[in-house]
Amino acid sequence: MAASAGLSRARDVSGGMMADETERPRAHDPSGFDEWRAGWLVVVTACLGIGFTQLHFITLGFTTAAIEKDTGWSRGSITAVGLIFSLLLAAMAPFAGRLIDRVKDERWVGVPANAGYCALTALLSQAGPNIESWWAIWAGIALISPPASVLFWTTVIARRFDRQRGLALGGALTGTAFATAIMSVIAHDMIDAVGWRGTYFRIGLTGLVLLVPLTLLVLRPGQRRTHPRGLAGEDKLSWAEAVRSPQFIRIALAGTVLSITAAGIAVHFVPALIEWGIDPKIAGISVGLTGIGALVGRLGTGALLDRSKGPLIGALVFTIPILPCIAILGLSPAPLIALAMGILFGLASGGEVDVVSFFTARYFGAARYASVYGAAYAFIGAAAGIGPWAAGLAYDATGSYAKVFAAVIPMALLASLLLLTMGPYPRREAE
Repeated sequence: MAASAGLSRARDVSGGMMADETERPRAHDPSGFDEWRAGWLVVVTACLGIGFTQLHFITLGFTTAAIEKDTGWSRGSITAVGLIFSLLLAAMAPFAGRLIDRVKDERWVGVPANAGYCALTALLSQAGPNIESWWAIWAGIALISPPASVLFWTTVIARRFDRQRGLALGGALTGTAFATAIMSVIAHDMIDAVGWRGTYFRIGLTGLVLLVPLTLLVLRPGQRRTHPRGLAGEDKLSWAEAVRSPQFIRIALAGTVLSITAAGIAVHFVPALIEWGIDPKIAGISVGLTGIGALVGRLGTGALLDRSKGPLIGALVFTIPILPCIAILGLSPAPLIALAMGILFGLASGGEVDVVSFFTARYFGAARYASVYGAAYAFIGAAAGIGPWAAGLAYDATGSYAKVFAAVIPMALLASLLLLTMGPYPRREAE
């Protein structure tokens, strides 16, 4: 047995260095089932973590009216935190990415960051009497979110999955859709029962009791997997070289362009449909369908990306917003068309994060994923804050949303073209 084990390890010698047994490619299971067997609980926890760390933003739409009534702050002042949050999140993301890549034990990042997020969310219940306290707490949440939310958890997934990475990322990213669906059911009753302050306090306390211990238990030391069939020469590529590469520029620019359109449409979708001639109730249902579309988009896009040989799938996903824009610009208003538009916009927004995170890992490898993705997210996060503002300015200037939807078409085509010209995936060492 000992001789056999020694012979097995000797065969893994590469360049005079002996590879660790846990880092061997699992050639006997090219389907990637072994990745799910070892990492399914991590995906579930990542789904919970991503969804939970969006609750401050998701809940804002439900609490704004109650906050205005209780404090006398204007709605514009209350919701200004959206832009504050997006810009600070964008500024923090690159630094958080470098930190995540440097720390070997993920718990040293995930546990304190999630605890900080939950504590600050609970602290929202103490905001006032001045609006500045509300803004300050949101600023703190923005600064702690990158090492607690999407950037952190997608890094965790990228380190544990290779053959099934797209589907695993899609599964983790469905957390936002689930969180939105759950809050849409319970938020009004919770606010009626305990007020907006009690709602934020209970969200934060629940996270401290549930999410933080689960993060501590699931992210065990030694669980990360270094895939020998990673990208050829990826360890020789520095962070500075990666962010200057044509592939990174294309990924970041495509994600930024689509983020502007997706965020702008998401905020203005209901009034745009009503202006088009759709009944407000149907418009509300259409918005609800965007959540279903996002859920399907994330899982479906992830599964397709795992099976693709190049960026074609990502390019096609980025063209999806063109269809509902053509409909609203060229067709007569109809309830079925409005509902289909909601699903299509959801598919596009759901697939966007999947595509950016998957391509970052596929072109630059898992070893430097957080640093590179954090740099891209700096632009994408800022775009998410700028998009609704820009769409509002366009409406104010023209008195219509027609120009907004017309602008989406060339922007989506540009984003798709950027991905389509990225070239084939880098060769894996094992290939």
